Amino acid sequence: VDEILYPPSDSKFQGKLDERIERTVTILGAKKIEGQYGTSTFYLFEDAEGNRYTWTTSSRDWPIGVSKRIKGTVKGHAKARNEERTILTRCTEV
Repeated sequence: VDEILYPPSDSKFQGKLDERIERTVTILGAKKIEGQYGTSTFYLFEDAEGNRYTWTTSSRDWPIGVSKRIKGTVKGHAKARNEERTILTRCTEV
């Protein structure tokens, strides 16, 4: 269904599981999520090559549209909305 609803993406999976990667990304989206342990924010990032990344955290509150240099650990890879996304964890701003 995603292939019908969403156009193809140039995004490719980045890094290997548990690999620490560093990228300059632009924040495309931020969504607040209420959970068992309080409020977290789900971020969607994109790098200069068009690769997409996600990160969920309760420790940052970044505005949409800004660029950040981040370092994070690859937690996994997933397809969503007809694009390959790299899931990050333990991100820090460099």
